[in-house]
Amino acid sequence: MKKIRVKIKTLSPIVLATRGNTTVMTSSHEFFSGTLVRGMLAERYIEEKKLGRQAHEDEAFLGFFFDKLRFAAAYPVRAADGKRASLVPASVQRLKDGEAVRDLLVDAPEMGFKTLRGFAVIEGDGSIGKVDVAKNISLHMSRSNIKERQGKASSVSSLERLAGRSREGAIYNYEAVEKGVLFEGEIFGADAVLEDFMAALGSTAWTTQAGRARHAQYGACRMQLELEEFVPESIAPAADEWIYLRLETPLLAQTDLLSNAAAALQQVADRLDEDGTGAFSLQAYDPGQTVAQGDVESKIFADFVDVDNFVGIWGMKRPRAVALAAGSVFGVKKEGAWTESEKERLQRLLYEGVGARTEEGFGQLRLWQPQALSLAQKAPQGARRTVASAEVRKRAKEILLRAAKQKMVVYAAEDVQKLSGIEGASHFFARLDSMWTMRRSNMRAALCEEIANQKSNAATPFAKNLAAIKVDGRGLEELLTEADLADLPYNVGRRWRKELGENIEEFLEDIGDPKFLMSSEAQDALFYAYWHSFFRFGRKSAAGKGGGD
Repeated sequence: MKKIRVKIKTLSPIVLATRGNTTVMTSSHEFFSGTLVRGMLAERYIEEKKLGRQAHEDEAFLGFFFDKLRFAAAYPVRAADGKRASLVPASVQRLKDGEAVRDLLVDAPEMGFKTLRGFAVIEGDGSIGKVDVAKNISLHMSRSNIKERQGKASSVSSLERLAGRSREGAIYNYEAVEKGVLFEGEIFGADAVLEDFMAALGSTAWTTQAGRARHAQYGACRMQLELEEFVPESIAPAADEWIYLRLETPLLAQTDLLSNAAAALQQVADRLDEDGTGAFSLQAYDPGQTVAQGDVESKIFADFVDVDNFVGIWGMKRPRAVALAAGSVFGVKKEGAWTESEKERLQRLLYEGVGARTEEGFGQLRLWQPQALSLAQKAPQGARRTVASAEVRKRAKEILLRAAKQKMVVYAAEDVQKLSGIEGASHFFARLDSMWTMRRSNMRAALCEEIANQKSNAATPFAKNLAAIKVDGRGLEELLTEADLADLPYNVGRRWRKELGENIEEFLEDIGDPKFLMSSEAQDALFYAYWHSFFRFGRKSAAGKGGGD
């Protein structure tokens, strides 16, 4: 048997859009879904064959993309050795403040552990090497609202219609996978079909566009296909023992009704039990058992995920579906010895997948071996040394502070969407922003002084707006003049220090200033960066709500 290995390298930032938790943020996946990979290759085929909008009339096209081939998701590749990562099984947990790792398929639940999420390469010895995908956030502002009110434009650009921006505030930002990240996926099918498919594409490597906003500064990538032998996983299940399977990709139920994990996974047992012996079974979680007592013996650990169903080939959107998430893991037990035909069925399931829309890569299964696990040790770094050069330390802190201030701009854009009472307040925000300039010390005191001078008369529009406007239910005046720094919006529920890098603490030690981000210099800069951006975005949002220019 053969397969096609799909390699995708980002040549520019790319937005693999997912639903964000805010109206101004378009978040990005850390992988190319099978649906997206299929769409990228369909575009290539249509271009090569010059089918235009008549692709549905081409029998070969329909065979390749809707029947004979299965396009599995492209996951990130570990740069150090080129190994493709997978999502960590949902049964794997890590000690919150330590390095210990356990698998709930073999270990009893224990306090202090939480699910280990994300991508990783798991070696045969149980070593887990986390694989992080480098991403950045870019903020954009639109001027279309003002132009529309001035009669200069009747509609916004196609880019501005995209999700991830505030229509009224005309502020939006994209989270994007960085340039230079490598992903790998797979295409399965009969050997002859795979060979015909490779030939039909006209080339084994080309440059293309993918993702959101791909006609702007995003989305360039290089795609490369390699036809190679498929080596099936070794299967030697023992009699009367559990075998464990994990979902390499999300699983969609055949009925589109996903009531619970056990119901969706029962089709695996049914497929194995083609003879109708009833020898295959799943063991589901019993809610009557108590986790604290360590007596839960569930063999199913599953998460659920929404699947967006935009079909780029046809430019249409299907209803959103609910799937079992990749990384879900479960056990199947066979009563008695495995027959050769049953082993073959299992092998076929691992190759073909299970559930609905397997042609888009859904329902790919892989074996999972519960065992003692450990986090891979980072390469030894030797003794840490403080950077000797004063100039280098200065530049390093400037770079770090600039990155932190960029985080503040994004937070400000998000928080402006939580404003209330801003009708008619465009000039108010402009006035706030004009009150101060960036100083070297005590930006908070400078702003408070200016506000006190401006609100000497409670009857002025400035004082009224200051009292009326709220941010997520909190008074703007209280936030600006009274709240502790730790209680300001950019510090509440935000982990901006962690977002600067996992090794931020070591970095600060290396530059000889472990408390730099808490210094008055840094705090003043962050305070100014957040509120300066907040006032600018607030002015624009208020103008969009009829508050003038």
